[in-house]
Amino acid sequence: MIANQQLAIYGKRTEVIQQKKKGWLTIWYAALAAKGKSPLDLHDRDQSQVWSFEMRLGSKQLRNRFEMRNWQDLRHIIGDAFTDALGRIRYWHPHHRP
Repeated sequence: MIANQQLAIYGKRTEVIQQKKKGWLTIWYAALAAKGKSPLDLHDRDQSQVWSFEMRLGSKQLRNRFEMRNWQDLRHIIGDAFTDALGRIRYWHPHHRP
């Protein structure tokens, strides 16, 4: 469980291949077909990367900062909580100092 907030970015392609999650391929191929594009060729890593971005808000973020205590609070406030969290994100790379 996270206490505050985090943005997780990872390659979904690798997970789909390793864990044989073919349902994702169906979703991706349908989305590509709807745009008139060809399916991904998973044998060509450079041309078939799919990235997942997950914004996670933890208990401190939800309870303390936005006073969310129940599902009704969540429905009414979640947009503000995500907008706030996304506004606070900064890019950091270990080889570059701010």
